[in-house]
Amino acid sequence: MTTPISYNYDGAVAALGLKSDWALREAVRTGHLSPRFPNSKTPLFDHDELKAWFRSLPVDRPVAS
Repeated sequence: MTTPISYNYDGAVAALGLKSDWALREAVRTGHLSPRFPNSKTPLFDHDELKAWFRSLPVDRPVAS
């Protein structure tokens, strides 16, 4: 199986095992992820950037306040 070099929101959500795109949208909003735009409507996420972002996430589960 070939690994894609980029993902749209749905593909990135699936590749990361998330249930929604909320965390991705928050990462974009805060500048932790930078999608690329091959056209005016389709943001794409670089495979390596997604991996780096994933690896930067905390290892320990956040404590509820």
